[in-house]
Amino acid sequence: MLDVADQRPHFSAAEAMQFARAHFHIQPRTARPLPSDRDQNVYLEEASGTPFVLKIASAAETAEVLDFQNQVLLHLAKSQQVAFPQPLPSGDAYIATVTGSSRSHFIRLLTYVPGVPLANVKPHTPQLLAQAGRFLARLDAALLAFSHPAMGRQLHWDL
Repeated sequence: MLDVADQRPHFSAAEAMQFARAHFHIQPRTARPLPSDRDQNVYLEEASGTPFVLKIASAAETAEVLDFQNQVLLHLAKSQQVAFPQPLPSGDAYIATVTGSSRSHFIRLLTYVPGVPLANVKPHTPQLLAQAGRFLARLDAALLAFSHPAMGRQLHWDL
């Protein structure tokens, strides 16, 4: 298995903003990095205050897997009453391609859903954990009706 850290992109904030302008026709005024283990995620904000996330995929990632991720998000938006990030099109597709350091990378633009990661919420009260459990149960039920050819992939952290 390829080391995903070796394939992780390292574009500047200015490059990320340019990619968003060129491929998704938005006009970001600010950019800041977001965490990711295998991709490069960049928070972008337009002058109007509209936030987005630009996802620059690892050079090792396939278009099929990214389409799978996009289709899951689109499916969940239809079936849930919770906000999920939504992919935004670049022309007639949700995935565009950029090149850097002689490697090609797929990019996607998603809507930004504000919130606080569960790891940053203290304390983890029984009520909070019950709420998280109910959410995960609804998510699991919604995904029972979903299928995609790329969903059978092997992941190194899959239990």
